[in-house]
Amino acid sequence: MSIEIAIWLVAVGALAAVVGLTGLRNAQRLRDFGLSAWGLVVAAPADSEPPQQAVIQYALPDGRLLEHSCRQPARRSAAMQPGQRVLIWYDPADPGEILVHRRDGHRSDWTFFAIGLLFILLGAAYPTLAR
Repeated sequence: MSIEIAIWLVAVGALAAVVGLTGLRNAQRLRDFGLSAWGLVVAAPADSEPPQQAVIQYALPDGRLLEHSCRQPARRSAAMQPGQRVLIWYDPADPGEILVHRRDGHRSDWTFFAIGLLFILLGAAYPTLAR
């Protein structure tokens, strides 16, 4: 029974670690190889679902104007306000994929990675701890 629990702990930990590493790698890829632009936070439509969304407008070098909705943080003090300018990075191959400066989920990605490692270590040590 303890081997099955250990396997589950390692599997869940590996999944969480991969999710965290994927987010960190994607953010780094956009910073390194993406193009930067200034975006403008505009008021989200009143009927937007969910209402905790911010809409960022940004222009591409060819003149196209794109809009991207992104999640607002839980703290109201950190929320983006309409009219605020934000620095973004976007993928030239897919300009709809953006990374907003200082709102890239960096902490949550590191948290997923750390918790994943903790579960992996706990799963590796569980058979000896369960005796």
